[in-house]
Amino acid sequence: MCGIVNRPNAPRCDCGHDFEDETELRSLLRRRLTTGWTMVVGGLVLTMAAVLGVAFVTWPVVFATIPSIALFSKGTRIVDAARHRMRELGALPTARLLSG
Repeated sequence: MCGIVNRPNAPRCDCGHDFEDETELRSLLRRRLTTGWTMVVGGLVLTMAAVLGVAFVTWPVVFATIPSIALFSKGTRIVDAARHRMRELGALPTARLLSG
C-alpha cells in the first residue's frame, strides 16, 4: 500500500507494483478503506478526548487537537479516494447458477 493514486485500470503502479488482476486491486482498495476509516475514527476519538480535556488542562490539550484533526482529515481523503476508484472499477461480475 504505497498510497500513490493510479488510474483504476492501470496494470502497474508508479511505485513498481504489478496488479495481477482486478481482484488484487479491489483487495488493495478495501485495505485502503479500512485504513481510512481507522484514521477517521481515531481522529474523532482523539478530538473528542482533547475537547473534553479542555475543561481540565488548556494548553497541552489545545496542541493535541491539531494532530487529531489532521488525522481525521487525511482519513476522509483516503476513504473518498478509495471509494471513487472502486466506483470507477464498476461492479464485480455476479456468478450465475447453471440449471441443468
